Amino acid sequence: MKLRIQLYRLDRCGFYRRGRQDADFGSIQEWYMDFLGWLEPKRLAGVPLPHTSTLAEERNDVPLDIYCVGVTEDGRGNFGVSLFSRSLGEEEGGTVMAPDASLGNPTFLSNELRPGAIPGWLSYFWVVPAENIVVALMPARAVASIDSFREYFLGYLRSESEYLDEMYQKVDVATGTSKPVYRYKNRRGEYAHGVFPSLQVSQEVSNAGQINSIKNSWREIRSFIMRTETLYLAEEDKGEGVVNKLLDSSLFKPKEETQSNQSPP
Repeated sequence: MKLRIQLYRLDRCGFYRRGRQDADFGSIQEWYMDFLGWLEPKRLAGVPLPHTSTLAEERNDVPLDIYCVGVTEDGRGNFGVSLFSRSLGEEEGGTVMAPDASLGNPTFLSNELRPGAIPGWLSYFWVVPAENIVVALMPARAVASIDSFREYFLGYLRSESEYLDEMYQKVDVATGTSKPVYRYKNRRGEYAHGVFPSLQVSQEVSNAGQINSIKNSWREIRSFIMRTETLYLAEEDKGEGVVNKLLDSSLFKPKEETQSNQSPP
């Protein structure tokens, strides 16, 4: 299995007013610990993976979903998250989740699609909130992409975060249909009229300081992937396999280590 790695910048993250470029509140630095706290009771209870979904609005209309299968933080303000994007059927290069898989205890099937099993794509994201950077690692053929990250966390901000003040159904008199309406509050608990959640990313990471922040996290990134054991590897890829080769690349080696490996002039 080949992985690809891409670096993204968080261009927008938080709650905005229409026509404004800057968020009123809700930067990722402000809420990522809340997100970890939201998941922790689910992990301790061993709840089924669908309980980690954040796509409340889309769930009834689209048969696909996104689950969290693993999460960690390094104590320095960075965190990693493993997301599993459901697919309509088993696909080459994809992953099959066992029926009893749960947050922090994912179980994968390598050769069969048993009743109740969930086919899909697994991807890893390492987030550096202070730099607004997301490192994405995913199978080379995966349908899952940075869109999985964007949709999952946008859903979290919209309907699961501490910023949600109230949600109610508004009925369209003409059609008789209803749709959810969300009201939000800031960290002080004050109602914020007219704001909406937004999360946008772009693949434009070139700042040297941002790149160095990622390089300095290479050990945590590898440890996260290997420790959570959420990546199914073929036998020939284990040991000094694909993950180690990828994360031992020069991109992820700290500057001092890269320099020490170079021949003296």
